Amino acid sequence: MQLNLKLSLKSNKSQYRAIDLFAGIGGIRLGFERIFKEKIDFVFSSEIDKHAQITYNANYGEVPYRGSKQ
Repeated sequence: MQLNLKLSLKSNKSQYRAIDLFAGIGGIRLGFERIFKEKIDFVFSSEIDKHAQITYNANYGEVPYRGSKQ
C-alpha cells in the first residue's frame, strides 16, 4: 500500500506548524487561524467522513487525508 501524502509548506514565516487530525469541517483550524493569524501553518489534515471532506475542501481548498475505517 502506497500513501500519497501532500504536506503543505506554504511559507517559512510561520512560527507554528500544525496538523488537523479528526478535522471534521475545520472548526478548530478556523479558531487557530483567527488567533494565530499568519503565525500558524497547517501542514496536514485528516478526516474519515467523505461529506466532511467535501466541506473542508470548500472551506480551505484542500482535501484531508481519508485513511481507512477498521
